[in-house]
Amino acid sequence: MTVLPGGRLPLPGPPQGLSEGAAVIWQEVRAGSPWLTGADRAAVLELTRLCDDLVVYRAAVREHGPLLTEVIADPRGGVIGTRMVANPAVAMVLKTESAIGALRTSLGLSPQSRARLGLTLLEGERRASKVEELQERARLRSARSVS
Repeated sequence: MTVLPGGRLPLPGPPQGLSEGAAVIWQEVRAGSPWLTGADRAAVLELTRLCDDLVVYRAAVREHGPLLTEVIADPRGGVIGTRMVANPAVAMVLKTESAIGALRTSLGLSPQSRARLGLTLLEGERRASKVEELQERARLRSARSVS
């Protein structure tokens, strides 16, 4: 088992039950994002599911088009005309793309978010090395006082 610095476990392989496309996305994210850990599993799983949903919504838009014909009925149920309305799948595509973008940002999968993550990691490393330095000083003081 590989353990990352700080005792963190890396992101595991894809869970059972993912679609083929979702499993490919999981593996690509895992291979290209060594900073992700097991703690990121739920977010990566949500990302893969959203990508699956996006495929379905885009297929619906391709099949039916961005506009649908809606029947206009009179109070007795008779057809008096039709009108064009937006396909609800278009709104679902936009909403899902937005959610995917937010998850990509939070996981550090965009250049800008990686830059922020890099700064955070550097700050975390500085803090960790400062703590290690203080621990070493305390250990040395303790060793001198015993002698």
